[in-house]
Amino acid sequence: MVFPQPPWTQAPSEVVAWRSSLGGRRPPPLGPHRATHVKGYEVELPVAQEPRLLARVARLGMGQLQDGRTYLPHLITRLAHHAPPEVFVGRFGGARVEVRLRKGAHVEVRVGFVPPLVFRKASRFIEQLGLPESDGMWR
Repeated sequence: MVFPQPPWTQAPSEVVAWRSSLGGRRPPPLGPHRATHVKGYEVELPVAQEPRLLARVARLGMGQLQDGRTYLPHLITRLAHHAPPEVFVGRFGGARVEVRLRKGAHVEVRVGFVPPLVFRKASRFIEQLGLPESDGMWR
């Protein structure tokens, strides 16, 4: 399809007439986009990075839950041959945030958001914790 040359030196009314002569429908306007919400984030870190992560958790004002107050019953945790996780709880962006650290060969970090946070806010929180976004997995 060949379009006529644009009338750069024409009067505004002639430009409007030229634009309408091009025909075709305009694409529909983009409506409001639904923001992506995430429930959590998981990543494994080297054990050497744990002290720095704990310092950042403390700086964000998150408190540690007492032993036995996690969602998994103690019996299941014992049967799975895992050490009980350290659990820190706080608030960020209007959501309850739970950070779980499980030690082993690596430190397994799980961050949960209740209710789910918009990806942008969740990403900002992960950045404040100093966790690598590229290595982890969003839930």
